[in-house]
Amino acid sequence: MGKKNLHLFDASQYISSGSDKYVLFDGVRNTTGPFMPAEMPCGGLTYLCNSFYEYNSPENQLVYCIDRPPTIKREMHSHFFAPLGGYKGNRVKKADHIVFQRRMAEEILGLIGFVTVAVDGLEADDCIASIVKYYKDSYEHVYIHSKDSDLFYLVCDNVEIVPLTEPYFYKTGSNVAKYVSNGKHIDMYNWETEVLKDKWVPYDTLTITKMCKGEPGDNIPRISSEYAEAICNNLPKDCYVKCGDNEFLREYIAQTTNGDRMTLAVFDLIAPIIADYEKVELHEDCFDERMCSYFASRLHCKYAKNKQAPKVDTDIISRYVDEYMRR
Repeated sequence: MGKKNLHLFDASQYISSGSDKYVLFDGVRNTTGPFMPAEMPCGGLTYLCNSFYEYNSPENQLVYCIDRPPTIKREMHSHFFAPLGGYKGNRVKKADHIVFQRRMAEEILGLIGFVTVAVDGLEADDCIASIVKYYKDSYEHVYIHSKDSDLFYLVCDNVEIVPLTEPYFYKTGSNVAKYVSNGKHIDMYNWETEVLKDKWVPYDTLTITKMCKGEPGDNIPRISSEYAEAICNNLPKDCYVKCGDNEFLREYIAQTTNGDRMTLAVFDLIAPIIADYEKVELHEDCFDERMCSYFASRLHCKYAKNKQAPKVDTDIISRYVDEYMRR
């Protein structure tokens, strides 16, 4: 058999998408008051579980990348841009049920035996970019399941960005359920017209575009107009394709701006951090079919409808539901 396809999943984005669509029920508890249903939202965990059944096959290698607190970029941001309030400091605090599901997801993935990658100080997009750097040529095709536009620079002949498996679900003010975008499908054929809405961007220059405009969602400022003009005007057109090579691009920016520290800091905050190989090295999974079937049934996975959950030796659901009720 030829090379496999590699599917890289940003686990945190699955958790956030539709995280409250389903409820995990675990009986009734007598807490500080009367008996209450023991339950917590679990829609993000459901979507994550569905992704396995959606893509699992002998031809595919599935890898789940997990966020760690982005301490490296937080320290960098506080050093250069302290008055702005911190890296991603203007984002709304995550709801409790999302925080619980993220913690629970990592434990569940480990119990089932999925291949997971997490690196202290780095986020999932850093792990994904690192894996692509080291493993791209080892697979026939690489599919990145993520909505993070910082990863669009990775797209090439055998790497593409695909939407998350499930649609993002929410309720409007009128309490009507709606579905919104669950990410873009970006490949070599549509890159220039799809990476920014209603704008044309030359292939693999999105990182430069973001530097010139800033990244409000991550609380990253834009670079000075002087350096923006120098970077854009001095880059030869035949080097555009090399913008997908962050080492090349950073060196070019350093030369063009005479090593301006603020400009390089903006680049370093936007571009994913590449981890050392041994920290993202992929290993064979130790898949446990019974454990997977158990969680698929308990989490309302669409592939486990009408199937009874097998008995397994784990109390993870009770532990997390109890903790969620006591929060």
